[in-house]
Amino acid sequence: ALLEAHREHGAAATMVTALLDDPAGYGRVVRDAAGEVSHVVETKHPEGVPADVLELGEINTGSFAFDAPALLEALEQLRTDNPAGEYLLPDVLPILRDRGLRIAGHIASDPAVNLGVNDRTDLAAVAAEARRRILERHMLAGVTVVDPAATWIDADVELAPDVTLEPGCSLRGRTRVGSGSRVGPHTTLIDSSLGERAVVRHSYLDGAEVGDEVAVGPFAYLRPGARLAAGSKVGTFVEIKNSEIGEGVKVPHLSYVGDADVGSGSNLGAGTITANYDGYVKNRTKIGQDARISVHTSLVAPVSLGDRAYTGAGAVVRKDVPDGALAVSGGQQRNIDGYSEQRRRRAEESAAESRGEDTG
Repeated sequence: ALLEAHREHGAAATMVTALLDDPAGYGRVVRDAAGEVSHVVETKHPEGVPADVLELGEINTGSFAFDAPALLEALEQLRTDNPAGEYLLPDVLPILRDRGLRIAGHIASDPAVNLGVNDRTDLAAVAAEARRRILERHMLAGVTVVDPAATWIDADVELAPDVTLEPGCSLRGRTRVGSGSRVGPHTTLIDSSLGERAVVRHSYLDGAEVGDEVAVGPFAYLRPGARLAAGSKVGTFVEIKNSEIGEGVKVPHLSYVGDADVGSGSNLGAGTITANYDGYVKNRTKIGQDARISVHTSLVAPVSLGDRAYTGAGAVVRKDVPDGALAVSGGQQRNIDGYSEQRRRRAEESAAESRGEDTG
């Protein structure tokens, strides 16, 4: 619109202006009797600015289009004899007018698009307006935002209709969420994608890909390269990075899965970890389909477990496990009868000795 107006007016300079109810702090646009732009008066230091100028509601947004040769010549005449002691671009306007060149003003239809930012307070106000507009756009397109005041959505985020965002959600970067998915409460998605009808609660996803009907959380952490196929589940206090999680896989709680491929239908019990780093490089763990990894299993990469493989509770797996095999490790359990009574007696004898009593 600015360039079109600039060409239409045949002006040496065209500036975008805006009409504000509260123009405090902005440079005021002064027009002549014919309504043409004359000059701009900066009001950052309002002392000494005429009252009639301060009452003007038309402000300079800082957006210009210039005839390049005319601008370059005018720039050579700029001075810093102003209260700010700075070179001010709007000061070229009266220079151009004095040469008989036209200055055009294009009033913006939406003043909020051209709000100025001079400090962190201004930045917060502009960000709040941008957030409001982004949220409004998504809600009008069929997205449910339970608490807009507690939700942040970046401009490039894509949300399908019937997505629901609970309070405390932050969606950033190029995040995409499919129809029917539910995010939150208190969930962050960064450059991540969710399929349809996925549920992510109280979790942090960065560079993750989540398929259809996947359940994540609460309190899960999906790092870059985490890819969860349809119908899988990642539960409480689970961290996954750079791993392929197959269809229907369950990692319910308290696990770390890094640099791994987990076949469809497998289940990783609580406390399962992939020991992927040997001090020099990250190594990969491969788990086949329908495997059952028992609680507190350590998979020391590089290692492979076949289809339908099992591990015993507390196993430390350092060697490949064939299809359908059970991997166990560690010595057999030994029970010591009467241990509790022995411990109690030793404690009593120790206490008596410390008091100087004869325990013989």
